[in-house]
Amino acid sequence: MENNNQAFHRILKEFVQVFVLASLVLGTVYFYGGFDQSSTRKYSCDGETIVRDFTIPVFKGKGGSLFSGGKNKSYAYAHSGQQCILLTPEEPFGFEYTVEDLKGNEAIEVVVWRMCENPKDPKGMLVAHVEGGGIWEGNYNRVEATENGWEKLVIRTQTDARSTNKKLTVYCWNNGDTPVYFDDISIRLKQL
Repeated sequence: MENNNQAFHRILKEFVQVFVLASLVLGTVYFYGGFDQSSTRKYSCDGETIVRDFTIPVFKGKGGSLFSGGKNKSYAYAHSGQQCILLTPEEPFGFEYTVEDLKGNEAIEVVVWRMCENPKDPKGMLVAHVEGGGIWEGNYNRVEATENGWEKLVIRTQTDARSTNKKLTVYCWNNGDTPVYFDDISIRLKQL
């Protein structure tokens, strides 16, 4: 039989264990950005919706973001949905998006899916740059591939104080001589 003093200490011990466990869980979630979404900006486009920006067809992304290249939509392939963007040597740039007013000291992650007609000689790059901010990153190396030929390209970089109030421009570039398809682009910036 437990007396009041023993019961109090048992309850106190259980409370401390629960408190420590809850603190660890909440701290982990906070550390990985689970609660502070105000410091994270996200822009994405699946290449499915075309609208006109004045007279130019553009892709409408999630949240209304406008990505260039709407006139180059293609139904030949799709990573998701029914269409993507086709970039050729004659029309080598697309899915361009500019993030205004960088805060400085931000982690940047850009992801896109690419399909090459010649997988043995893959062309087509993902590019991110900050004009006057010391960053120009280009990547054509895949980090993942699907069974049906889509390849995931990723750029991870970080801005510093020089990029404060500058613009980040992201785009896909066909730097080869055969057609390249891109789909499902996303841009994520997180204040550090």
